[in-house]
Amino acid sequence: MGHHVFTRDLTKDYPVASYGEGIYVIDDKGREILDACGGVVAVSLGYNNRYIKNRMKSQIDKLCFTHTGAFINKPIIDLSDNIMSHLTSEFGKAYFVSGGSEANETAIKLARQYWHDTGHKKKSKIVSRMMSYHGNSLGVLAVSGNPERQKLYAPMLKKQPKAAPHYCYRCPYGKSEGNCSLECANSLEKIIQKEGKEKVAAFIAEPVVGASCCGAEGSKEYFKRIRQICDENDVLLILDEVMSGMGRTGRWFASENYAVIPDIFTLGKGISSSYMPLAAMVCKDKIAEGIKDGTFIHGFTYSGHALAAEGGNAVFDYIDKENLLVKVGYGGAHLFKRLEEMKDKYSFIGDVRGPGYMAGIEFVKNKKTKEPFPEELKLTAKIKAECWKNGMLIFAGTRMKVNVEGNEVEQGDHVMLAPHFTTTQSELDTILDTFETSVKNVMEKI
Repeated sequence: MGHHVFTRDLTKDYPVASYGEGIYVIDDKGREILDACGGVVAVSLGYNNRYIKNRMKSQIDKLCFTHTGAFINKPIIDLSDNIMSHLTSEFGKAYFVSGGSEANETAIKLARQYWHDTGHKKKSKIVSRMMSYHGNSLGVLAVSGNPERQKLYAPMLKKQPKAAPHYCYRCPYGKSEGNCSLECANSLEKIIQKEGKEKVAAFIAEPVVGASCCGAEGSKEYFKRIRQICDENDVLLILDEVMSGMGRTGRWFASENYAVIPDIFTLGKGISSSYMPLAAMVCKDKIAEGIKDGTFIHGFTYSGHALAAEGGNAVFDYIDKENLLVKVGYGGAHLFKRLEEMKDKYSFIGDVRGPGYMAGIEFVKNKKTKEPFPEELKLTAKIKAECWKNGMLIFAGTRMKVNVEGNEVEQGDHVMLAPHFTTTQSELDTILDTFETSVKNVMEKI
């Protein structure tokens, strides 16, 4: 292989990325790959964005890093102000880290310490949902609802309770969207009653699901019920917006789409458009004020990294300056219009879902019965490979089966298109044309 890098797949010969420009990555052999998913739904403002680069170069000349055990710095002050300026006055604190896993780890540890320090020392359980993913560290992997990612590490994980997914396309209760009693939300209440409200610290959920069920989103009614259940049982609501936040849905924060206000939420990926590793945990003032003596027993070496935070400030300013939330809104409408046309046209596209520039597509063998293709066919991998062959990168979801109150739910293969916010209309059509051609090519072979 000619290098000493421990890659994700040691049997694979990866191309060497040498340059990025706009929505394209160019390898060392000169091949251009159109990035139709922001890497892993992480790059939102294009490669080689001069505005962000210049802001970060200016910060390099001042300060890159000081440890937050001794200092804070101007970029993290400014970035916390940027975040709070888009929130209600209930929110007052932001804790900056290097990635989504760290942000979610910070959130669940804060939930635990908050209840401990306010006299509820038994509250330690974190309820999440099946078909969810919250990160790769052992703490947040345990609260994830993704059996495939957990399997190898199961002996090392502390088991945490799981509520039903909000997955209307394959409702575990056999109901149709808009014609149900929100059993999926009420499953949270059942779990709290079973575990004991005195032991449950928080409920964590993705407003729009990423890897575990590409593009599956909540609804206002669902989150209204979730918020009610949490309030009635003294359970904190944590929303994981690592993938869906920072404009990805056409709003600064995904929770705005569903009229729900969490107690804690997390941001990552798009907060720096991946120009530096950066993520954040954001909480209401009451949560921070509940910490005994003001000492949060937690921290990472690179928490509050000044250069990364200045990248985050540049992202906020660039999105505002270029009016990109509006662009994601109308671009997303075009994206979903084209995908819905494909769904009507092809029998193998069962569901198209998501908001803004976060489009999930699920494939089925039988559209009427929603029967998935056989798992051993590895359809998702085939579609991703065909897109790559045609010069485009897409995001592949993790397929799984889960049991919800005695009802087995089996997903079909699913992928996501998540364009950069800076994608032009012509580039968006190229993405959609390449995707359609690639999927057709795969389906003709099988």
